[in-house]
Amino acid sequence: MENHNRLSSHAEFGGEVDHVHLLIDIHPALDTSVLNNNLKTASARRTRNHFAEHLAPFYAKLLFWHRAYYVGSVDGERWRP
Repeated sequence: MENHNRLSSHAEFGGEVDHVHLLIDIHPALDTSVLNNNLKTASARRTRNHFAEHLAPFYAKLLFWHRAYYVGSVDGERWRP
């Protein structure tokens, strides 16, 4: 995915009932832990804002996402269709 104006870009999205899978094309200088923290923070904030009433009984605590995450890498040319 060629995009020289951004440090990262979305490539693919999927997941299961209790977790998500993201395939993201990132600049080598970008720290994956910073990207992960930013994604979790922004998505939790947006989800709470849009679905606050529905989520209130389930997520009364400040913790929305689990602290753990997994990062793997793939050859950029091999995953493309």
